[in-house]
Amino acid sequence: MALTILIGKIKSGSDPVKGLLSMAKASENAERYSDMCSFMRELVAAKVAAGEDLTVEERNLLSVAYKNAVGARRASWRTLILDEYKGNSLIDEYKKKVMKQID
Repeated sequence: MALTILIGKIKSGSDPVKGLLSMAKASENAERYSDMCSFMRELVAAKVAAGEDLTVEERNLLSVAYKNAVGARRASWRTLILDEYKGNSLIDEYKKKVMKQID
């Protein structure tokens, strides 16, 4: 919820693309890739609405955001499918949640 409020403030600023780009970079430095995905999603929407193409830097940040967000979830999945977790119904429920995020 707080991220939505922050994005709203950035979008109402004088240069929303610059603000979203700055926040995406900060998210990358903080290794908060799901937040980075949110900022980049809004940046792409703003650029599309303006009829503009993404710059090389913006494309690279978009790639980094999603690659790392998915990579972390896949690593979680690999951990959860280890033999030591087999047969645990709570872990099975959690695996379903992680799998939905990967899809």
